[in-house]
Amino acid sequence: MGFDGGRSRWVARCSVVAGAALALNACDVMGVGTLFVEPLPRPSLSGPAQIDSGTTAALYSIGLAALTARRSAGESGDFVVSPVGTSAMLAQIALGTRGDALTELERTLGTDPDSISDQYGQVWALWTPWAGDPGRVAGEKVPDEPVVGLNSRITVDDQMNVEQPWVDEIGQTWGTPVDSFDLQASGAEGSLDEWASSASGGLIPRSGIKLDGDTRLVGQNAVVFGAPWLTPFDPEDTTSRPFTRSDGTLVSVDMMSQTSDLAASVDGEWTTATLPYADGDLIAYLLMPDDPAAPLDVGSVAEALALAGSASAEMTSVEVPKVRAQGTQDLIGTLTDLGLEDLVDGSADLSGIGTADDGPIVLAQAVSQTVLRMDEDGTLAAAVNEFGIEAISGEAVVLGRTITFNHPYLVVLAERETQVPLFMAWIGDPSRDAE
Repeated sequence: MGFDGGRSRWVARCSVVAGAALALNACDVMGVGTLFVEPLPRPSLSGPAQIDSGTTAALYSIGLAALTARRSAGESGDFVVSPVGTSAMLAQIALGTRGDALTELERTLGTDPDSISDQYGQVWALWTPWAGDPGRVAGEKVPDEPVVGLNSRITVDDQMNVEQPWVDEIGQTWGTPVDSFDLQASGAEGSLDEWASSASGGLIPRSGIKLDGDTRLVGQNAVVFGAPWLTPFDPEDTTSRPFTRSDGTLVSVDMMSQTSDLAASVDGEWTTATLPYADGDLIAYLLMPDDPAAPLDVGSVAEALALAGSASAEMTSVEVPKVRAQGTQDLIGTLTDLGLEDLVDGSADLSGIGTADDGPIVLAQAVSQTVLRMDEDGTLAAAVNEFGIEAISGEAVVLGRTITFNHPYLVVLAERETQVPLFMAWIGDPSRDAE
């Protein structure tokens, strides 16, 4: 996975923002008190994305780690993750981390400290051509044209002093505003819920963060995808068909079917199909391993993607289950699996983010809530990724052949040219109702 193109440039703006009770200069050095930063427009690319292969590999590694954690825990069903959203969370934390924990984050993010903003700013900005109001997916309606909604914000408690360089960099890179709010106030949880619902187009109705007396900072980001298929499936061709789960048991699923000119392949290890969305530049890779119990790693998935990418378009019948999945995942275990022990055991130096009035700070919560809907019209997906910082107060295709995705498989919603994964999902039991 290699990439070429122009370097992107963004400009951050500072201004005075009037709140209900105060107005502060967003360019002042942060000291005791609070800070408001005017919400910046989402960064946009000035040319083609120049996303390094190491960054793309890291995105797949982060996504696969989250999916594998669910599989390893013995859970059955369908699991969804947004590598773009999760990596933005980690990159924002990395910009305020010092010492050994930063070294671990560099490895996980596949880049050096000086390139984090550039690389993950481009990952965020890559979706600018489809930027739109996440409300277009409200009511679980597939929009007429593809839309990708990306939003983020940081909420700081009045007992937390945020470092101005960190505020500036996340504003410049992701357009992330920093707001002040008493996170112990009665309306704090409602504020987080309202943001999660609005930023996800209503697909994720509330925040996954649990506030307590030690919470000093909450980071939230939301990724929304909605797009119709280039060639829709005919609902009249959807029938009940068997699907074999990883444990060998059979379940009945609603299987969509179409015959069209599409790229698909079958070899000894993978069955693949590439389903384009309406504009042709957003695609869904369907990657079904011959052995559903085989471990998923970046190398094997890269091979499957290469197989899918080299397949020529031919008239092919494809059968794929309808999917209705959603869930909540505690990412702390996933961060440990990624080798970020210092970040989750309290030993990381997060002083670049800021300090709390009442003690050292620690990454205490990291949670992802996701939704995936795939039906005859198209696909909807949403993710809200959040982190909570607390004060420590004590301690190849055969013509005419039918390809059927009838046992567990991987879905990658990606941009065609870069193969950057906006969403990844492991479809293990599409017969189950969403949680």
